[in-house]
Amino acid sequence: MSDRQVTVLKKWISLLAALCLISAAAVPSSALGSADYVLDNDGTQISIPQTHRVTRLIRDFGKQGGLLSQPSDLFVDEKDQVYIADSGNNRIVKLDAKGNFLTAFDCDGTLSQPSGVFVSQNGDLYIADTLNERIVHLSEKGEYIEEFGKPESEMLDENTTFQISRIGLTEQGYLYTIRGQYFMMIDANNEFKGYVGDNHLGFSLKRLFIRTFASKEQQNKLIKETPTSYYSFDIGKDGMIYATTGEDASSGQIQKINMVGDNIYPVREYGERYFNTEINRYVNPRLVDITADENGVIYAVDAYSRHIFSYDQEGNMLAVFGGSGNVKGKFSDPAALDITSNGDLWVLDKATGYIHVFARTGFMDAITRAVDFYNDGKYEEACDAWDAVLQVDANYPVANKGMGDALYKLKRTDEAMEYYRLAENKNGYGTAFSVYEYDFFRAHFGLIVVIATVIVTAAIMLIAFLKKRADKTVNDYYSGGKGDA
Repeated sequence: MSDRQVTVLKKWISLLAALCLISAAAVPSSALGSADYVLDNDGTQISIPQTHRVTRLIRDFGKQGGLLSQPSDLFVDEKDQVYIADSGNNRIVKLDAKGNFLTAFDCDGTLSQPSGVFVSQNGDLYIADTLNERIVHLSEKGEYIEEFGKPESEMLDENTTFQISRIGLTEQGYLYTIRGQYFMMIDANNEFKGYVGDNHLGFSLKRLFIRTFASKEQQNKLIKETPTSYYSFDIGKDGMIYATTGEDASSGQIQKINMVGDNIYPVREYGERYFNTEINRYVNPRLVDITADENGVIYAVDAYSRHIFSYDQEGNMLAVFGGSGNVKGKFSDPAALDITSNGDLWVLDKATGYIHVFARTGFMDAITRAVDFYNDGKYEEACDAWDAVLQVDANYPVANKGMGDALYKLKRTDEAMEYYRLAENKNGYGTAFSVYEYDFFRAHFGLIVVIATVIVTAAIMLIAFLKKRADKTVNDYYSGGKGDA
Protein backbone atom coordinates (compact mmCIF):
# COMPACT_ATOMS: atom_id res chain seq x y z
CA MET A 1 0.00 0.00 0.00
CA SER A 2 1.41 3.39 -1.00
CA ASP A 3 1.97 6.30 1.41
CA ARG A 4 -0.87 8.19 -0.24
CA GLN A 5 -3.27 5.28 0.28
CA VAL A 6 -2.20 4.99 3.90
CA THR A 7 -2.82 8.72 4.43
CA VAL A 8 -6.27 8.51 2.85
CA LEU A 9 -7.13 5.42 4.94
CA LYS A 10 -6.05 7.18 8.17
CA LYS A 11 -8.16 10.19 7.22
CA TRP A 12 -11.27 8.06 6.75
CA ILE A 13 -10.64 6.12 9.98
CA SER A 14 -10.32 9.41 11.90
CA LEU A 15 -13.51 10.74 10.35
CA LEU A 16 -15.45 7.55 11.15
CA ALA A 17 -14.15 7.60 14.73
CA ALA A 18 -15.26 11.22 15.11
CA LEU A 19 -18.69 10.37 13.76
CA CYS A 20 -19.05 7.45 16.16
CA LEU A 21 -17.99 9.63 19.12
CA ILE A 22 -20.40 12.42 18.18
CA SER A 23 -23.27 10.04 17.51
CA ALA A 24 -22.77 8.44 20.91
CA ALA A 25 -22.40 11.69 22.84
CA ALA A 26 -24.76 13.97 21.00
CA VAL A 27 -28.22 12.82 20.06
CA PRO A 28 -30.93 15.19 18.88
CA SER A 29 -31.91 17.80 21.44
CA SER A 30 -35.52 16.63 21.50
CA ALA A 31 -34.40 13.24 22.80
CA LEU A 32 -32.27 14.77 25.55
CA GLY A 33 -34.67 17.47 26.59
CA SER A 34 -31.90 19.96 25.81
CA ALA A 35 -32.69 23.64 25.48
CA ASP A 36 -29.56 24.41 23.45
CA TYR A 37 -30.08 26.57 20.39
CA VAL A 38 -28.61 29.22 18.12
CA LEU A 39 -30.19 32.25 16.47
CA ASP A 40 -30.63 32.57 12.72
CA ASN A 41 -30.25 35.82 10.77
CA ASP A 42 -33.78 36.87 11.78
CA GLY A 43 -33.24 36.17 15.47
CA THR A 44 -35.32 32.97 15.41
CA GLN A 45 -34.21 30.20 17.75
CA ILE A 46 -32.99 27.02 16.03
CA SER A 47 -32.71 23.94 18.24
CA ILE A 48 -29.38 22.13 18.13
CA PRO A 49 -27.98 18.99 19.79
CA GLN A 50 -26.76 19.38 23.35
CA THR A 51 -23.41 21.17 23.50
CA HIS A 52 -22.69 21.15 27.26
CA ARG A 53 -23.82 18.97 30.15
CA VAL A 54 -23.49 19.51 33.90
CA THR A 55 -21.05 17.08 35.46
CA ARG A 56 -20.81 18.59 38.94
CA LEU A 57 -22.82 20.85 41.20
CA ILE A 58 -20.72 22.25 44.06
CA ARG A 59 -21.86 24.23 47.09
CA ASP A 60 -20.95 22.76 50.48
CA PHE A 61 -17.24 22.48 51.29
CA GLY A 62 -17.75 20.68 54.59
CA LYS A 63 -16.65 21.71 58.07
CA GLN A 64 -13.43 23.23 56.80
CA GLY A 65 -14.80 25.32 53.96
CA GLY A 66 -18.48 25.78 54.77
CA LEU A 67 -20.80 27.51 52.31
CA LEU A 68 -20.29 30.45 49.99
CA SER A 69 -22.07 33.72 50.72
CA GLN A 70 -22.83 36.12 47.87
CA PRO A 71 -19.76 35.06 45.84
CA SER A 72 -18.98 37.45 42.99
CA ASP A 73 -15.99 36.22 41.00
CA LEU A 74 -14.32 32.97 39.91
CA PHE A 75 -10.87 32.39 38.43
CA VAL A 76 -9.12 29.25 37.06
CA ASP A 77 -5.32 29.28 37.22
CA GLU A 78 -2.68 27.53 35.09
CA LYS A 79 -3.02 24.33 37.16
CA ASP A 80 -6.83 24.31 36.83
CA GLN A 81 -7.17 25.27 40.48
CA VAL A 82 -10.22 27.44 41.13
CA TYR A 83 -10.35 30.64 43.19
CA ILE A 84 -13.63 32.24 44.31
CA ALA A 85 -14.17 35.73 45.65
CA ASP A 86 -16.50 34.80 48.53
CA SER A 87 -17.66 38.37 49.13
CA GLY A 88 -20.15 37.70 51.90
CA ASN A 89 -17.58 35.77 53.94
CA ASN A 90 -14.74 38.25 53.23
CA ARG A 91 -12.38 35.60 51.90
CA ILE A 92 -10.93 33.95 48.79
CA VAL A 93 -11.69 30.23 48.53
CA LYS A 94 -9.25 27.92 46.74
CA LEU A 95 -10.39 24.59 45.23
CA ASP A 96 -8.56 21.86 43.36
CA ALA A 97 -9.45 20.87 39.80
CA LYS A 98 -12.17 18.50 41.09
CA GLY A 99 -13.82 21.14 43.26
CA ASN A 100 -12.43 19.95 46.60
CA PHE A 101 -11.72 22.63 49.19
CA LEU A 102 -8.01 23.36 49.67
CA THR A 103 -7.79 26.55 51.69
CA ALA A 104 -9.13 30.08 52.11
CA PHE A 105 -7.36 33.44 52.26
CA ASP A 106 -8.69 36.35 54.30
CA CYS A 107 -5.51 38.46 54.64
CA ASP A 108 -5.57 38.14 58.44
CA GLY A 109 -9.24 39.06 58.55
CA THR A 110 -8.77 42.43 56.85
CA LEU A 111 -10.63 41.78 53.59
CA SER A 112 -13.91 43.64 53.20
CA GLN A 113 -16.27 42.35 50.53
CA PRO A 114 -13.64 41.22 48.02
CA SER A 115 -15.29 41.01 44.61
CA GLY A 116 -12.49 40.11 42.21
CA VAL A 117 -9.54 37.73 42.08
CA PHE A 118 -6.71 37.05 39.64
CA VAL A 119 -3.87 34.53 39.92
CA SER A 120 -0.59 35.02 38.04
CA GLN A 121 1.42 32.27 36.36
CA ASN A 122 3.65 31.92 39.43
CA GLY A 123 0.63 31.41 41.71
CA ASP A 124 0.49 34.85 43.33
CA LEU A 125 -2.98 36.21 44.13
CA TYR A 126 -4.30 39.67 43.33
CA ILE A 127 -7.51 40.48 45.19
CA ALA A 128 -9.90 43.35 44.54
CA ASP A 129 -10.60 44.29 48.17
CA THR A 130 -13.58 46.41 47.21
CA LEU A 131 -14.72 48.20 50.37
CA ASN A 132 -11.11 48.76 51.49
CA GLU A 133 -10.47 50.38 48.08
CA ARG A 134 -7.29 48.47 47.38
CA ILE A 135 -5.77 45.59 45.43
CA VAL A 136 -3.99 43.09 47.72
CA HIS A 137 -1.06 41.03 46.44
CA LEU A 138 -0.53 37.70 48.24
CA SER A 139 1.89 34.85 47.65
CA GLU A 140 0.71 31.41 46.60
CA LYS A 141 0.63 30.47 50.29
CA GLY A 142 -1.40 33.54 51.21
CA GLU A 143 1.46 35.60 52.61
CA TYR A 144 1.04 39.37 52.33
CA ILE A 145 3.39 40.95 49.77
CA GLU A 146 2.03 44.40 48.97
CA GLU A 147 -1.07 46.38 48.15
CA PHE A 148 -2.14 48.92 45.56
CA GLY A 149 -4.40 51.84 46.34
CA LYS A 150 -5.83 54.57 44.16
CA PRO A 151 -2.85 55.98 42.23
CA GLU A 152 -2.12 59.68 42.30
CA SER A 153 -2.62 61.42 38.96
CA GLU A 154 -4.02 64.66 37.62
CA MET A 155 -6.16 62.54 35.29
CA LEU A 156 -8.00 61.01 38.25
CA ASP A 157 -10.72 62.90 40.09
CA GLU A 158 -9.88 63.26 43.79
CA ASN A 159 -13.47 62.48 44.70
CA THR A 160 -13.58 59.25 42.68
CA THR A 161 -13.55 56.09 44.78
CA PHE A 162 -11.38 53.06 44.16
CA GLN A 163 -14.06 50.44 44.89
CA ILE A 164 -13.05 48.14 42.05
CA SER A 165 -14.26 44.65 41.21
CA ARG A 166 -12.77 42.83 38.21
CA ILE A 167 -8.96 42.88 37.96
CA GLY A 168 -6.31 41.33 35.73
CA LEU A 169 -2.54 41.25 35.28
CA THR A 170 -0.88 41.34 31.86
CA GLU A 171 2.35 39.57 30.89
CA GLN A 172 4.01 43.00 30.92
CA GLY A 173 3.19 43.37 34.63
CA TYR A 174 0.39 45.95 34.36
CA LEU A 175 -2.66 45.67 36.58
CA TYR A 176 -5.93 46.31 34.78
CA THR A 177 -9.18 47.32 36.42
CA ILE A 178 -12.45 48.69 35.10
CA ARG A 179 -13.08 52.42 35.44
CA GLY A 180 -16.41 53.03 33.75
CA GLN A 181 -15.92 53.29 29.99
CA TYR A 182 -12.22 52.39 30.17
CA PHE A 183 -9.62 50.13 31.72
CA MET A 184 -7.18 51.73 34.13
CA MET A 185 -3.56 50.60 33.90
CA ILE A 186 -1.38 50.55 37.05
CA ASP A 187 2.28 49.52 37.05
CA ALA A 188 4.25 47.66 39.73
CA ASN A 189 5.01 50.96 41.50
CA ASN A 190 1.30 51.77 41.87
CA GLU A 191 1.62 54.52 39.27
CA PHE A 192 -1.20 55.36 36.88
CA LYS A 193 -0.16 54.46 33.32
CA GLY A 194 -3.26 55.55 31.44
CA TYR A 195 -6.58 54.30 30.12
CA VAL A 196 -7.30 51.80 27.37
CA GLY A 197 -10.57 50.71 25.80
CA ASP A 198 -12.61 51.16 22.68
CA ASN A 199 -16.09 52.19 23.83
CA HIS A 200 -17.75 54.80 21.69
CA LEU A 201 -21.18 56.27 21.14
CA GLY A 202 -23.06 54.83 18.20
CA PHE A 203 -24.94 57.01 15.74
CA SER A 204 -27.86 58.92 17.26
CA LEU A 205 -30.26 61.04 15.23
CA LYS A 206 -31.18 62.92 18.40
CA ARG A 207 -27.53 63.75 19.13
CA LEU A 208 -26.97 64.87 15.53
CA PHE A 209 -30.06 67.10 15.68
CA ILE A 210 -28.85 68.74 18.92
CA ARG A 211 -25.36 69.39 17.55
CA THR A 212 -26.81 70.85 14.35
CA PHE A 213 -29.55 73.11 15.65
CA ALA A 214 -28.98 73.75 19.37
CA SER A 215 -26.91 76.71 20.56
CA LYS A 216 -23.79 76.25 22.67
CA GLU A 217 -25.70 77.30 25.75
CA GLN A 218 -28.51 74.84 25.02
CA GLN A 219 -26.03 72.03 24.35
CA ASN A 220 -24.31 72.66 27.69
CA LYS A 221 -27.64 72.48 29.55
CA LEU A 222 -28.55 69.15 28.00
CA ILE A 223 -27.29 65.97 29.67
CA LYS A 224 -24.22 64.77 27.85
CA GLU A 225 -24.29 61.14 26.71
CA THR A 226 -21.33 58.95 27.59
CA PRO A 227 -20.27 55.58 26.19
CA THR A 228 -21.56 52.49 27.95
CA SER A 229 -19.42 51.11 30.77
CA TYR A 230 -17.55 47.84 30.85
CA TYR A 231 -18.98 45.08 33.02
CA SER A 232 -16.23 42.49 33.05
CA PHE A 233 -13.12 41.28 31.25
CA ASP A 234 -10.78 38.35 30.90
CA ILE A 235 -7.16 38.29 29.74
CA GLY A 236 -7.03 35.46 27.21
CA LYS A 237 -4.24 33.01 26.46
CA ASP A 238 -3.43 35.17 23.43
CA GLY A 239 -2.80 38.21 25.65
CA MET A 240 -5.90 39.98 24.37
CA ILE A 241 -8.51 41.53 26.67
CA TYR A 242 -11.94 39.98 26.15
CA ALA A 243 -14.51 42.39 27.60
CA THR A 244 -18.25 42.87 27.93
CA THR A 245 -19.98 46.23 27.87
CA GLY A 246 -23.39 47.56 28.88
CA GLU A 247 -26.68 47.06 27.10
CA ASP A 248 -25.93 49.57 24.31
CA ALA A 249 -25.56 47.26 21.31
CA SER A 250 -24.14 49.97 19.04
CA SER A 251 -20.63 49.56 20.47
CA GLY A 252 -20.78 45.75 20.50
CA GLN A 253 -21.39 44.12 23.88
CA ILE A 254 -18.37 41.84 23.34
CA GLN A 255 -14.96 43.28 22.56
CA LYS A 256 -11.50 41.90 21.93
CA ILE A 257 -9.00 44.62 22.76
CA ASN A 258 -5.40 44.45 21.56
CA MET A 259 -2.37 45.95 23.29
CA VAL A 260 -2.87 49.38 21.69
CA GLY A 261 -6.42 49.57 23.00
CA ASP A 262 -8.34 48.88 19.77
CA ASN A 263 -11.31 46.55 19.54
CA ILE A 264 -10.62 43.97 16.82
CA TYR A 265 -13.80 41.95 17.39
CA PRO A 266 -16.73 42.45 14.98
CA VAL A 267 -19.02 45.24 16.21
CA ARG A 268 -22.56 43.87 16.22
CA GLU A 269 -25.30 42.84 18.62
CA TYR A 270 -24.44 39.89 20.85
CA GLY A 271 -26.55 37.82 23.17
CA GLU A 272 -30.33 37.91 22.74
CA ARG A 273 -32.95 40.50 23.57
CA TYR A 274 -34.87 39.53 26.69
CA PHE A 275 -38.49 40.31 27.51
CA ASN A 276 -38.58 41.98 30.93
CA THR A 277 -41.99 41.31 32.47
CA GLU A 278 -41.48 44.00 35.13
CA ILE A 279 -41.31 46.80 32.57
CA ASN A 280 -43.25 44.89 29.89
CA ARG A 281 -40.76 45.38 27.07
CA TYR A 282 -37.70 43.82 25.48
CA VAL A 283 -34.27 44.83 26.74
CA ASN A 284 -30.77 44.19 25.45
CA PRO A 285 -28.76 41.54 27.31
CA ARG A 286 -26.45 42.38 30.19
CA LEU A 287 -23.37 40.22 29.70
CA VAL A 288 -21.86 40.28 33.19
CA ASP A 289 -18.85 38.06 32.62
CA ILE A 290 -16.75 36.58 29.82
CA THR A 291 -14.00 34.04 29.24
CA ALA A 292 -12.18 32.52 26.28
CA ASP A 293 -10.61 29.07 26.00
CA GLU A 294 -7.21 28.32 24.49
CA ASN A 295 -8.81 27.80 21.07
CA GLY A 296 -10.41 31.24 21.14
CA VAL A 297 -13.98 30.05 21.78
CA ILE A 298 -15.72 32.77 23.80
CA TYR A 299 -18.33 32.31 26.53
CA ALA A 300 -20.42 35.15 27.99
CA VAL A 301 -23.25 34.96 30.54
CA ASP A 302 -26.35 37.17 30.54
CA ALA A 303 -27.74 38.40 33.87
CA TYR A 304 -31.26 38.83 32.45
CA SER A 305 -32.00 35.57 30.64
CA ARG A 306 -29.36 33.62 32.63
CA HIS A 307 -28.21 32.10 29.33
CA ILE A 308 -24.62 31.41 28.35
CA PHE A 309 -23.67 32.45 24.82
CA SER A 310 -20.74 30.92 22.96
CA TYR A 311 -19.01 32.56 19.96
CA ASP A 312 -16.02 31.96 17.71
CA GLN A 313 -13.35 34.52 16.86
CA GLU A 314 -15.42 35.93 13.99
CA GLY A 315 -18.45 36.62 16.16
CA ASN A 316 -20.45 33.60 14.94
CA MET A 317 -22.82 32.22 17.58
CA LEU A 318 -21.90 28.61 18.34
CA ALA A 319 -24.40 27.76 21.07
CA VAL A 320 -26.80 29.08 23.70
CA PHE A 321 -27.43 27.05 26.86
CA GLY A 322 -28.22 27.45 30.56
CA GLY A 323 -31.17 29.64 31.50
CA SER A 324 -33.21 30.60 34.53
CA GLY A 325 -34.19 27.98 37.12
CA ASN A 326 -33.30 26.18 40.34
CA VAL A 327 -32.04 22.90 38.88
CA LYS A 328 -28.55 21.98 37.75
CA GLY A 329 -27.52 23.84 34.63
CA LYS A 330 -29.92 26.71 35.41
CA PHE A 331 -29.16 29.88 37.38
CA SER A 332 -30.75 32.45 39.66
CA ASP A 333 -28.06 35.13 39.45
CA PRO A 334 -25.01 34.07 37.41
CA ALA A 335 -22.09 36.28 38.37
CA ALA A 336 -18.92 34.79 36.91
CA LEU A 337 -17.50 32.02 34.75
CA ASP A 338 -14.11 30.65 33.70
CA ILE A 339 -12.80 27.66 31.78
CA THR A 340 -10.23 24.95 32.49
CA SER A 341 -7.55 23.61 30.18
CA ASN A 342 -9.72 20.62 29.19
CA GLY A 343 -12.68 22.83 28.29
CA ASP A 344 -14.80 22.45 31.44
CA LEU A 345 -16.80 25.61 32.09
CA TRP A 346 -17.26 26.67 35.74
CA VAL A 347 -20.22 29.00 36.35
CA LEU A 348 -20.81 30.77 39.68
CA ASP A 349 -24.32 31.61 40.88
CA LYS A 350 -24.21 34.53 43.32
CA ALA A 351 -27.72 34.10 44.71
CA THR A 352 -27.51 30.38 45.53
CA GLY A 353 -23.77 29.98 46.09
CA TYR A 354 -23.73 27.01 43.72
CA ILE A 355 -20.99 26.30 41.19
CA HIS A 356 -22.16 24.54 38.02
CA VAL A 357 -19.45 22.65 36.11
CA PHE A 358 -20.22 22.04 32.44
CA ALA A 359 -18.38 19.59 30.21
CA ARG A 360 -18.50 19.78 26.42
CA THR A 361 -20.39 17.05 24.59
CA GLY A 362 -18.96 15.29 21.55
CA PHE A 363 -20.95 17.66 19.36
CA MET A 364 -19.31 20.73 20.92
CA ASP A 365 -15.90 19.04 20.80
CA ALA A 366 -16.30 18.62 17.04
CA ILE A 367 -17.31 22.28 16.69
CA THR A 368 -14.29 23.37 18.73
CA ARG A 369 -11.95 21.26 16.58
CA ALA A 370 -13.36 22.78 13.42
CA VAL A 371 -12.95 26.31 14.77
CA ASP A 372 -9.41 25.52 15.90
CA PHE A 373 -8.42 24.07 12.51
CA TYR A 374 -9.78 27.11 10.71
CA ASN A 375 -8.02 29.55 13.05
CA ASP A 376 -4.74 27.68 12.44
CA GLY A 377 -5.17 27.87 8.67
CA LYS A 378 -5.74 24.10 8.32
CA TYR A 379 -8.66 24.43 5.94
CA GLU A 380 -8.75 20.83 4.67
CA GLU A 381 -8.96 19.57 8.26
CA ALA A 382 -11.59 22.22 9.03
CA CYS A 383 -13.73 20.91 6.15
CA ASP A 384 -13.51 17.37 7.55
CA ALA A 385 -14.40 18.56 11.05
CA TRP A 386 -17.35 20.67 9.86
CA ASP A 387 -18.55 17.73 7.76
CA ALA A 388 -18.57 15.58 10.91
CA VAL A 389 -20.71 18.22 12.64
CA LEU A 390 -23.12 18.32 9.71
CA GLN A 391 -23.49 14.55 9.88
CA VAL A 392 -25.10 15.10 13.28
CA ASP A 393 -27.09 18.26 12.47
CA ALA A 394 -27.33 19.17 8.79
CA ASN A 395 -29.19 22.38 9.63
CA TYR A 396 -26.58 23.77 12.03
CA PRO A 397 -26.00 27.20 10.42
CA VAL A 398 -22.48 27.78 11.80
CA ALA A 399 -21.27 24.49 10.30
CA ASN A 400 -22.61 25.39 6.86
CA LYS A 401 -21.02 28.83 7.07
CA GLY A 402 -17.80 27.35 8.46
CA MET A 403 -17.68 24.86 5.61
CA GLY A 404 -18.24 27.71 3.17
CA ASP A 405 -15.42 29.75 4.76
CA ALA A 406 -12.97 26.83 4.62
CA LEU A 407 -13.85 25.97 1.01
CA TYR A 408 -13.50 29.62 0.05
CA LYS A 409 -9.98 29.66 1.53
CA LEU A 410 -9.24 26.54 -0.54
CA LYS A 411 -10.44 28.44 -3.65
CA ARG A 412 -13.31 25.96 -4.15
CA THR A 413 -15.71 28.84 -4.57
CA ASP A 414 -18.47 26.93 -6.39
CA GLU A 415 -18.78 24.51 -3.45
CA ALA A 416 -18.47 27.38 -0.97
CA MET A 417 -21.42 29.14 -2.60
CA GLU A 418 -23.65 26.12 -2.00
CA TYR A 419 -22.82 26.00 1.72
CA TYR A 420 -23.27 29.77 2.05
CA ARG A 421 -26.68 29.32 0.44
CA LEU A 422 -27.61 26.64 2.99
CA ALA A 423 -26.44 28.96 5.79
CA GLU A 424 -28.41 31.87 4.25
CA ASN A 425 -25.22 33.91 4.42
CA LYS A 426 -25.64 36.61 1.79
CA ASN A 427 -22.28 38.29 2.35
CA GLY A 428 -20.34 35.05 2.04
CA TYR A 429 -22.30 33.98 -1.02
CA GLY A 430 -21.78 37.35 -2.69
CA THR A 431 -18.04 37.32 -2.04
CA ALA A 432 -17.66 33.74 -3.26
CA PHE A 433 -19.76 34.44 -6.35
CA SER A 434 -17.62 37.45 -7.29
CA VAL A 435 -14.46 35.35 -7.11
CA TYR A 436 -16.14 32.45 -8.91
CA GLU A 437 -17.31 34.79 -11.67
CA TYR A 438 -13.82 36.30 -12.04
CA ASP A 439 -12.12 32.89 -12.09
CA PHE A 440 -14.63 31.57 -14.62
CA PHE A 441 -14.05 34.43 -17.05
CA ARG A 442 -10.30 34.19 -16.58
CA ALA A 443 -10.23 30.42 -17.20
CA HIS A 444 -12.49 30.63 -20.28
CA PHE A 445 -11.41 34.00 -21.59
CA GLY A 446 -10.45 32.73 -25.06
CA LEU A 447 -13.71 30.84 -25.53
CA ILE A 448 -15.72 33.78 -24.23
CA VAL A 449 -13.97 36.13 -26.71
CA VAL A 450 -14.72 33.74 -29.59
CA ILE A 451 -18.37 33.39 -28.56
CA ALA A 452 -18.71 37.15 -28.07
CA THR A 453 -17.12 37.75 -31.49
CA VAL A 454 -19.48 35.28 -33.17
CA ILE A 455 -22.50 36.86 -31.45
CA VAL A 456 -21.43 40.39 -32.40
CA THR A 457 -20.68 39.35 -36.01
CA ALA A 458 -24.01 37.54 -36.30
CA ALA A 459 -25.79 40.59 -34.86
CA ILE A 460 -24.07 42.90 -37.37
CA MET A 461 -24.92 40.58 -40.27
CA LEU A 462 -28.53 40.32 -39.10
CA ILE A 463 -28.82 44.10 -38.84
CA ALA A 464 -27.30 44.48 -42.32
CA PHE A 465 -29.69 41.91 -43.73
CA LEU A 466 -32.72 43.53 -42.13
CA LYS A 467 -31.62 46.97 -43.34
CA LYS A 468 -31.21 45.64 -46.87
CA ARG A 469 -34.70 44.14 -46.81
CA ALA A 470 -36.14 47.33 -45.37
CA ASP A 471 -34.46 49.45 -48.08
CA LYS A 472 -35.78 47.15 -50.82
CA THR A 473 -39.29 47.32 -49.38
CA VAL A 474 -39.20 51.13 -49.29
CA ASN A 475 -37.82 51.35 -52.86
CA ASP A 476 -40.46 48.94 -54.18
CA TYR A 477 -43.21 50.91 -52.46
CA TYR A 478 -42.20 54.27 -53.91
CA SER A 479 -41.54 52.81 -57.39
CA GLY A 480 -45.04 51.38 -57.48
CA GLY A 481 -44.09 47.86 -56.63
CA LYS A 482 -45.97 45.76 -54.16
CA GLY A 483 -43.06 45.34 -51.79
CA ASP A 484 -43.11 42.43 -49.41
CA ALA A 485 -46.40 43.22 -47.73
